[in-house]
Amino acid sequence: MAQNLVDDRLAPARVWLGQFIFSAQTLMAKNPTGVRPLPDQCDVNCLASFTEAAEELQREPFFSGDNKTTLAKQSQTGETQFGNRFHFRSALISFRRIRNEREAANFLEICRLLKRFNDGDISVEAVQQQHKELTERRWPNLPLAAGGLVDLWLDAMFEPTRLKNPRGERCGTRIEFGRLVKAHGHAFVENGCRTSISAIGTCYFALLKVARLALGRWEKDYELRPEFEIGIPSGLSLVAASGAAPAAAAILSSTAGPLGDESPLQKFERVLATDQFKPLKAVLDSLQLDPLVICEAVKNTNSYQELMGKLGYKIILEPQIHYQDCYSRVGRAGGIRAVLPYHDTGTHSTLVTLANFNLTLTTTPKTAAFFNLRFAELKTLLKS
Repeated sequence: MAQNLVDDRLAPARVWLGQFIFSAQTLMAKNPTGVRPLPDQCDVNCLASFTEAAEELQREPFFSGDNKTTLAKQSQTGETQFGNRFHFRSALISFRRIRNEREAANFLEICRLLKRFNDGDISVEAVQQQHKELTERRWPNLPLAAGGLVDLWLDAMFEPTRLKNPRGERCGTRIEFGRLVKAHGHAFVENGCRTSISAIGTCYFALLKVARLALGRWEKDYELRPEFEIGIPSGLSLVAASGAAPAAAAILSSTAGPLGDESPLQKFERVLATDQFKPLKAVLDSLQLDPLVICEAVKNTNSYQELMGKLGYKIILEPQIHYQDCYSRVGRAGGIRAVLPYHDTGTHSTLVTLANFNLTLTTTPKTAAFFNLRFAELKTLLKS
């Protein structure tokens, strides 16, 4: 009887043990070695290709810390001028290697590779999420997101970066690019492409740090080395990295010409930065749009409400906003991107604007009227 009692007590353990053995057998059938997957020669070659391309891109003058040519400027004649085009076009060569889905150095493919072999799990996820947000960024009235705009620009200059029929796409892409430029202007399209490439490039550089560590670990743990020496095939960026400017860059920069004492964009930014317009600047900064786009919208609108509509935002009026309660709703789950209170000492009141993820601005009639006055003052000073 005692033996039966022991058997009854051990029965659940036997069931669990049987389930464990079955699970282990199933796992071994799928992975006979019983260990995590190991990288092979092709994997290390791809990782080395990405490292090579990203290091070359990082040396490009377009991405240098003292580069001031990412955003467009306007001359006194109103003509949009960009920085050194040689630097921009040179950067596109390495950038395309990482962006192109058919290249061994493709960013998304390298992310999958690193996650598969447990290299930089959390950091790779964060970089990939940042890359997704940057490539999905949109501008008002533009049919393409930032990633699509960059791909279209690259496809118009090089072989298509997307996995489609190359022969059928070449002319079609050029036609699509021409229509986009005709609808929105070359300056707007180029400025959007430049700023997008500059931002997306930071994701490539962040992933480069993980890739370098992985290459070292793979060599130490698996004795895997790339079948080629990591270097820079073009050699152009090596010249730039040594401090000597390429001859072509010197020739092109000499033809750029002066920008004038103060362009319309520079004047707009200077006036907007004064204390008088500090609350308006806070709202405009929260929209995360290019300064040139905002400057053009201010020039072509006549009221605060019209300005926000031009920038793609709808104003929603609420009788009252308890802004202290709104901070708990900041984030995608709560729908609020930023809470922007302005404490008006003249009226002893707090004027609140909520910048929302759904491209709306929630505010009160009193706050909207206040900003409408500031907008009129801004227009007057810009015309003077």
